[in-house]
Amino acid sequence: MSQLQAREIGARIEQKRKERGLTQEELAEMTSFSKRSLQDYENGVTIPYKHFAEIGRLLNTPSEWFLYGPAENEPDDRISDLREEVAEIREMLARVLESRNEPGEPTAQPEAEDI
Repeated sequence: MSQLQAREIGARIEQKRKERGLTQEELAEMTSFSKRSLQDYENGVTIPYKHFAEIGRLLNTPSEWFLYGPAENEPDDRISDLREEVAEIREMLARVLESRNEPGEPTAQPEAEDI
Protein backbone atom coordinates (compact mmCIF):
# COMPACT_ATOMS: atom_id res chain seq x y z
CA MET A 1 0.00 0.00 0.00
CA SER A 2 1.11 3.54 -0.64
CA GLN A 3 1.93 6.08 2.02
CA LEU A 4 -1.23 7.98 1.07
CA GLN A 5 -3.35 4.89 1.69
CA ALA A 6 -1.58 4.31 5.01
CA ARG A 7 -2.46 7.88 6.07
CA GLU A 8 -6.09 7.40 4.99
CA ILE A 9 -6.33 4.20 7.04
CA GLY A 10 -4.75 6.00 10.01
CA ALA A 11 -7.19 8.89 9.67
CA ARG A 12 -10.12 6.45 9.70
CA ILE A 13 -8.82 4.76 12.85
CA GLU A 14 -8.43 8.16 14.51
CA GLN A 15 -11.91 9.24 13.37
CA LYS A 16 -13.62 6.18 14.84
CA ARG A 17 -11.60 6.40 18.05
CA LYS A 18 -12.65 10.01 18.54
CA GLU A 19 -16.28 9.26 17.62
CA ARG A 20 -16.25 6.69 20.43
CA GLY A 21 -14.87 9.33 22.80
CA LEU A 22 -11.59 7.52 23.46
CA THR A 23 -8.08 8.89 23.83
CA GLN A 24 -5.17 7.03 22.26
CA GLU A 25 -4.13 5.90 25.72
CA GLU A 26 -7.62 4.58 26.56
CA LEU A 27 -7.88 2.63 23.31
CA ALA A 28 -4.35 1.26 23.62
CA GLU A 29 -5.14 0.00 27.13
CA MET A 30 -7.95 -2.10 25.65
CA THR A 31 -5.74 -3.61 22.94
CA SER A 32 -2.87 -6.05 22.66
CA PHE A 33 -0.56 -3.32 21.30
CA SER A 34 1.02 -0.18 22.72
CA LYS A 35 -0.03 3.45 22.59
CA ARG A 36 3.09 4.09 20.46
CA SER A 37 1.89 1.51 17.93
CA LEU A 38 -1.54 3.15 17.85
CA GLN A 39 0.12 6.52 17.22
CA ASP A 40 2.06 4.98 14.33
CA TYR A 41 -1.16 3.49 12.92
CA GLU A 42 -3.04 6.81 13.14
CA ASN A 43 -0.13 8.75 11.63
CA GLY A 44 0.12 6.38 8.68
CA VAL A 45 3.60 5.19 9.64
CA THR A 46 2.50 1.56 9.97
CA ILE A 47 -0.58 -0.28 8.69
CA PRO A 48 -2.02 -2.50 11.43
CA TYR A 49 -2.75 -5.56 9.29
CA LYS A 50 -2.58 -7.97 12.23
CA HIS A 51 -4.77 -5.72 14.38
CA PHE A 52 -7.63 -4.66 12.05
CA ALA A 53 -10.03 -7.20 13.53
CA GLU A 54 -9.20 -6.14 17.09
CA ILE A 55 -9.47 -2.43 16.31
CA GLY A 56 -12.73 -2.98 14.44
CA ARG A 57 -14.22 -4.96 17.33
CA LEU A 58 -13.24 -2.33 19.89
CA LEU A 59 -14.48 0.57 17.76
CA ASN A 60 -17.61 -1.28 16.63
CA THR A 61 -16.62 -0.89 12.98
CA PRO A 62 -16.11 -3.49 10.24
CA SER A 63 -12.38 -3.91 9.68
CA GLU A 64 -12.91 -3.41 5.93
CA TRP A 65 -14.05 0.13 6.64
CA PHE A 66 -10.56 1.08 7.78
CA LEU A 67 -9.14 -0.14 4.47
CA TYR A 68 -11.78 1.17 2.06
CA GLY A 69 -13.88 3.74 3.92
CA PRO A 70 -17.66 3.83 3.77
CA ALA A 71 -19.30 1.89 0.95
CA GLU A 72 -20.81 3.96 -1.84
CA ASN A 73 -24.34 2.75 -1.13
CA GLU A 74 -24.18 2.90 2.68
CA PRO A 75 -24.77 6.14 4.56
CA ASP A 76 -21.94 7.35 6.76
CA ASP A 77 -22.45 6.76 10.50
CA ARG A 78 -22.75 10.50 11.08
CA ILE A 79 -25.63 10.74 8.62
CA SER A 80 -27.42 7.87 10.36
CA ASP A 81 -26.86 9.54 13.73
CA LEU A 82 -28.27 12.81 12.42
CA ARG A 83 -31.34 11.07 11.02
CA GLU A 84 -31.98 9.50 14.42
CA GLU A 85 -31.61 12.88 16.12
CA VAL A 86 -34.03 14.50 13.66
CA ALA A 87 -36.58 11.75 14.34
CA GLU A 88 -36.24 12.31 18.09
CA ILE A 89 -36.68 16.06 17.67
CA ARG A 90 -39.81 15.52 15.57
CA GLU A 91 -41.26 13.27 18.27
CA MET A 92 -40.52 15.86 20.96
CA LEU A 93 -42.05 18.61 18.85
CA ALA A 94 -45.18 16.53 18.27
CA ARG A 95 -45.51 15.98 22.05
CA VAL A 96 -45.10 19.71 22.70
CA LEU A 97 -47.73 20.57 20.09
CA GLU A 98 -50.05 17.92 21.50
CA SER A 99 -49.68 19.29 25.03
CA ARG A 100 -50.62 22.79 23.80
CA ASN A 101 -53.92 21.63 22.24
CA GLU A 102 -57.17 21.91 24.17
CA PRO A 103 -58.74 18.60 25.22
CA GLY A 104 -60.87 17.22 22.39
CA GLU A 105 -59.10 19.22 19.67
CA PRO A 106 -57.36 17.29 16.89
CA THR A 107 -53.59 17.15 17.25
CA ALA A 108 -51.72 19.33 14.80
CA GLN A 109 -48.87 17.45 13.15
CA PRO A 110 -45.93 19.50 11.93
CA GLU A 111 -45.16 19.26 8.25
CA ALA A 112 -41.66 18.07 7.33
CA GLU A 113 -40.84 21.42 5.71
CA ASP A 114 -41.91 23.25 8.91
CA ILE A 115 -39.21 21.46 10.88
